[in-house]
Amino acid sequence: MVETLRTREKELINTLRSAIVDPELRSTKHIQTFTATAGQTVFTLLDTQVKYVTSVTVAGTALYIGNQYTLALGEGTDLSTVTLKTGATLSDTVIITYYFGPTILYEGFQRLDSALPRMSMILNGANSEFVAIGENGEMGGGKQKYWNANYQIEVRSSYASQLKDLLNDLSNAIDQIRQNTPRQYKTLKIETDRLVNYDFDNQLRLYRGRVFFTVKWIVNFKD
Repeated sequence: MVETLRTREKELINTLRSAIVDPELRSTKHIQTFTATAGQTVFTLLDTQVKYVTSVTVAGTALYIGNQYTLALGEGTDLSTVTLKTGATLSDTVIITYYFGPTILYEGFQRLDSALPRMSMILNGANSEFVAIGENGEMGGGKQKYWNANYQIEVRSSYASQLKDLLNDLSNAIDQIRQNTPRQYKTLKIETDRLVNYDFDNQLRLYRGRVFFTVKWIVNFKD
């Protein structure tokens, strides 16, 4: 399977959106149930603007993102899909729980059309290094390399106390990812580097703060 830094990044965004409690509760929860056909791998979600998936179960067994399924979030009005790495058995019950609608955490620079509080995640940069040039790297699956990525998430809020709470909740969510069992797929390292003290923007009339963190992933590739 060919992977990219972006593959890992999408898994990270889904995990962080699932972990952070949105004070405005702006997204809507939906539980969708499927009856699988023999060997079925792709399941299409009914709602548009899906922001994150919280759980996938097949015949009562919970699956883990990256390890056992991948997620493709649709842009705009496109539908989202969950793809199992191992196909389901005929008549298996597949239950997918997800949220759709606006989100507190989005990618790119700050958007003034999004309600407060809000978080914007930006990739500051990444560098790569080879792990294996043969067909079997240390985690299996063919040729592999490390990606060392640096991110920042800017948080904005109308209230100083809410901003500080969100900064600390976000830092805690980042640090907890490596504590989960099984860990997020092929995440070798993730940790908060620093929190930048909040300030007040007199022009926009809001408080701002930033969390900086680093991630080290292992990614399969093909020549």
